[in-house]
Amino acid sequence: MKLQQLKQTIRIANYLGTEEKEKDFFIHSPFRAEKTPSFKINPTLNTWYDFGLGEGGTILDLIMKLENKDTKEAVKKLRELAGDTSNNSFSFFAQQNTFKDNQINKVIDYEIKPLSNQALLDYLNDRKIDCRASKDYLQEIYYSIKGKNYFGLAFSNNSGGYEIRNKYFKGAVGTKDITTIAKEKKKNEVVVFEGFMDFLSYLTIKRNSDKDFIILNSVALVDKSIEVIKQYDDVKLALDNDKAGDVATKKITEHIPGAIDVRGYYKNFKDLNEFIKNK
Repeated sequence: MKLQQLKQTIRIANYLGTEEKEKDFFIHSPFRAEKTPSFKINPTLNTWYDFGLGEGGTILDLIMKLENKDTKEAVKKLRELAGDTSNNSFSFFAQQNTFKDNQINKVIDYEIKPLSNQALLDYLNDRKIDCRASKDYLQEIYYSIKGKNYFGLAFSNNSGGYEIRNKYFKGAVGTKDITTIAKEKKKNEVVVFEGFMDFLSYLTIKRNSDKDFIILNSVALVDKSIEVIKQYDDVKLALDNDKAGDVATKKITEHIPGAIDVRGYYKNFKDLNEFIKNK
């Protein structure tokens, strides 16, 4: 595929993980945290202009600046996103179920890579999460739906599926399952989280924790998690401070009376991530 075709095939909106609109529109700049969107996208020309920086250009210019690549590296990245030089992506059917309305439930092509995308790192920074600690547990996923390309953070579960997050999207691919992160051979202490952002928030606070962790990835998986949680002597529950979190915490403590609800630590906030964002 010629370079000019690549510049039109890889849409700026898709690359940044947002929905493309028919006319010019603004989003928050991927280069910094801001309250008022100042990053303009022209979908007709597939160009961008950042009013805060006073710079703009094509998708190639954006990749060069956002990922600190030279022209050759940026062109290579464009070809990878377009599937023009890589044969290691493959079709995967994300099982249709009732866990999430925005569960990706159609055949998609995706590729998993080590976490390095600056837009995703900035997203973690916006959520006050330590990127260094996160790289041990997160990857980045590039996927396509109906011919459109997207990317996001990828957090794997016990069945080989992935939770997907970016600034504009929350979903999953593959079989929905819990994630177990076991560090100790002897099952002594475990902390249970509802989502992986809260787990990463915990690591941001306590980077050198030697505990085991269970991330539900959905409160619908509480029943499945209970048998795993029962293996531990010391159980701490750090779920959300909302109705769903109340129900899940109650169900777990009914089966495991010794489990301790630690949500009081962040009682004035919805979850642990909201707590660290407001510290």
